[in-house]
Amino acid sequence: MKTLGELKKDLRRKKSLGERISLRLHWLVSDITSIPQEIKWFIQRGRRGYADCDTWSLDSYLLSWLPEAIGQIKKATMANPAGITYKEWIAILNKMINGFKAGRKLEDYNNWGVKEYQSLMGKLQESLKLFAKYFIHLWD
Repeated sequence: MKTLGELKKDLRRKKSLGERISLRLHWLVSDITSIPQEIKWFIQRGRRGYADCDTWSLDSYLLSWLPEAIGQIKKATMANPAGITYKEWIAILNKMINGFKAGRKLEDYNNWGVKEYQSLMGKLQESLKLFAKYFIHLWD
């Protein structure tokens, strides 16, 4: 069975009315049949903070929300870790955000050129180092 993303791509590619109707019906049935599973995952996230489906590709799951979560900390924070200024702390948070966004781009599986790949990977690795170093300070 095709994933929802694959169905949406197919829907955009097909031209004839019959194909579009067929794909929309398939998409609707796919959505309806996935409701029990979605409910299960919703409950799992409420109880333990993650769902079984999140661990299938944990890196993707974390990258799907981590940049925004750090951005929220950046907006709300009124303090900084000892030994650095508030301005330096905001710059560190920005590097983390940008690095994790670069990680998202790497997940697109584009045919990155060597320089683009190295640049994105370098940003992600720097972000991960900062994340590890300042992990205990990620609160607002």
